[in-house]
Amino acid sequence: MICIVSTFPPDECGVARYTQGLVEVLRDVVNLRVIASRTGSASYGDPIVIRSWRKGSLFYPVSILTQSIKSGGNLIHLQHHYSLYGGPVSALEFPLLLLGLRILRRPLIVTLHSII
Repeated sequence: MICIVSTFPPDECGVARYTQGLVEVLRDVVNLRVIASRTGSASYGDPIVIRSWRKGSLFYPVSILTQSIKSGGNLIHLQHHYSLYGGPVSALEFPLLLLGLRILRRPLIVTLHSII
């Protein structure tokens, strides 16, 4: 199973649209879970989208780590954009999220949509 950590529609951003397109292509080929922000409804056709973290929350890394462990994914695909998880403080917490996901000892793919 692949866990994709990202925003997802109805969130209005380029990363959410990118992730939706990725899910459309992969959902019939591989078992997926999208660990998404709490914007919008909880489902996307079937239980693929898990609404877990809040933008701007200081605890978003903990929410994502907890859900990554619960979902039992074999691979984690983490989306990154400097404002994806909230403001400047959230961007500073991103390395903690990376470290936590590496501690899980699962393969990790990070897609950088933009950098500062």
